[in-house]
Amino acid sequence: MANPYCNLPGNENISDTYQMITEGFDGVDTDLQGHIGKGGNAHAVATPTKAGFQSAEDFIKLDGIEAGAEVNQPAFSKINGIQADDPEDELTFEEGTGIAITTDPASKKVRFTATGDATPGPHATSHIPGGNDVIPDAVAGGSSGLMSGADNARSNNLD
Repeated sequence: MANPYCNLPGNENISDTYQMITEGFDGVDTDLQGHIGKGGNAHAVATPTKAGFQSAEDFIKLDGIEAGAEVNQPAFSKINGIQADDPEDELTFEEGTGIAITTDPASKKVRFTATGDATPGPHATSHIPGGNDVIPDAVAGGSSGLMSGADNARSNNLD
């Protein structure tokens, strides 16, 4: 393979060809100073199919990844003291007597409803006025119920 910088004839004295050696070293120095590589006058950026140097964008992306990071998983870490054991762990909610569970995947909600098949009977999500399962105020000397706002204010003023 020919030397791209200098080809010395093998049958001549070095004293007669030293200038060629100097020119060869000058060629090496020029290429090193110009940083000429396989990508041309600058190193080529790596692609999915070709080796090369890392781009600034790729560096920033990789630099932002924490050590030990894993691909995002649609998992939980801990719910009400129940710890996930692995990245793809599942948590199951189970219906019980008098409790129905409905899910709404679109809004990512789970609803627990007392069905009335057992004590305490059917309940809704709200028991205050404006809700759909209102518990009436307690009546003095009569029916039990919630404390009214007026009764609460009076009890706060008692010494």
